[in-house]
Amino acid sequence: MKFANGTVSDMISMASDKWLENAAKKLKAIIKCVLSNPDYARIVVGYQLTAGETGECFQFLYRQNGVDVSEANTRKFREWLAVKYNNIDELKRSWNNPNVNFKSALIPSDYLGE
Repeated sequence: MKFANGTVSDMISMASDKWLENAAKKLKAIIKCVLSNPDYARIVVGYQLTAGETGECFQFLYRQNGVDVSEANTRKFREWLAVKYNNIDELKRSWNNPNVNFKSALIPSDYLGE
């Protein structure tokens, strides 16, 4: 994984398909466990999903190193942009950048997580 300040880590990005698949498997296992126990199944009304070191869905060392600008996170960010902005002209207008597009947009990383 790569952080905005250039630091490279062997951590896996929470945006990677591998991380998301593993998280989905673990969640399914937890739900199956709860539902298989009548004592729990009758009183559990929901699940609160969290991730990361502190459960805030931020990568470890986010405050020190900035956002996750890995390939995986950049790809997911671009997919999100394509959903958020209906067309390329809307993206260019919102970003005030005539050169940006859904294949070249970079994750804003001009600040650390402080």
